[in-house]
Amino acid sequence: MFESITRSQFGGDVQQLDKVFLGNTPGVLRSYLFYMLKKLKDKNPSLKVNVPCCGSFAMVKCALSAGFTPMEIEASDVSIYSSILGYVYSGRPIDDLPFQILREDDQEKYKTLSSEEEKGSFLNWLMKLEQINPNSDYNRNYIEYYEKSWKEQVRHQAKQLEEMKKTYGGLTYRISDMRAEINKADHENTVLVINPPAYKLGYTKMFTTKDRIKFTVDIPEFFWDDEFADEFEKSLDKKSLFLWYVYKPVLWLPVENVFFAAEYMRNNVDYWVTNRPETLIQSGIEKKAVNYPQKDLQGLKVKQVPKDYEITEATKVTFKKVSAEQSLYYRDLWAHRLGNTRAEEYGSCFWTAWCLGQSGFILLICGGSTQTSCSRCSDLMLRWSDTLQPTACSCAVSPLRNSRGRSPKAK
Repeated sequence: MFESITRSQFGGDVQQLDKVFLGNTPGVLRSYLFYMLKKLKDKNPSLKVNVPCCGSFAMVKCALSAGFTPMEIEASDVSIYSSILGYVYSGRPIDDLPFQILREDDQEKYKTLSSEEEKGSFLNWLMKLEQINPNSDYNRNYIEYYEKSWKEQVRHQAKQLEEMKKTYGGLTYRISDMRAEINKADHENTVLVINPPAYKLGYTKMFTTKDRIKFTVDIPEFFWDDEFADEFEKSLDKKSLFLWYVYKPVLWLPVENVFFAAEYMRNNVDYWVTNRPETLIQSGIEKKAVNYPQKDLQGLKVKQVPKDYEITEATKVTFKKVSAEQSLYYRDLWAHRLGNTRAEEYGSCFWTAWCLGQSGFILLICGGSTQTSCSRCSDLMLRWSDTLQPTACSCAVSPLRNSRGRSPKAK
């Protein structure tokens, strides 16, 4: 959700290195959720929304867009990231969160901050540092840059929080177990929108704080495979309306309870499922299915490297720029679980006349999303040509980079 200081605006696609919350409810699912909530709100203007597992508040935003006011929305989660946002949005002091900053130098930095937005941004800054894997030169350079510019990063992110508070401010937030929210949901005038955690220890891995922050919440993580069936069955007996996001095929779900399905690839389907289909029907909500799009892909007229291929001194390794259709053909063939990941430019690697692999690149322009230029001569760090031949910068210090025909000289 938060971006690097070098980004000029909040929102849109951001590199993974600039995100704290990795993952979100897919756009097509959010669009249908907006449609359902708008219909429900039009039918019942006094309806309220409860969003457990609110994550980055994407589904809260759907409710706001559908006509619900912040005062009509309750949100909850168990992660430090969501709780930071929730406390800022609900006007509660960050210091009331159950956390402890462990390192003395971090404590001293935190003491210099005055606003709740700055304090929350600082905690997210610490989490981002711990989240980045330092096992590559690029990531290590990013970590060094991120640490040195901590004041700028925190101020920038605090301004984003201030702007976001104008939209979300006034809602009710609490640290709460999704199971508890389901147990007490028995009011006919409330709709619960739930996107339960899908992966074991997902929050633990995503919001690792290691030796920087201790966040104490005595709530066990939700394990989908072990618990979803019981929680869904429990919701069938509740008076409140439930809208469940289901991220994979569940064969035992009653067909009449499924209102939306989006297919991403074979055996990869997301759903919106409800406990009270009659309420949705009465509100004029129609069922919809989105099929996996047929792709116009084409392979290269070469063979793949055979398993018994032996590398010799005569083996010639080359790289060639190819079209998206050609590269994505092999992506779907070799790595079908990647879904709809795309890039800006594509390249193929060949061993003599055999196709070995495919690569996709997001081209970073100097002054764009991260620090990617040579610190001495400011040349961009990747130069593209039809054969993908690397070119050094003017001072011959930095390797590679350029962007789609743009001059290698930065302003």
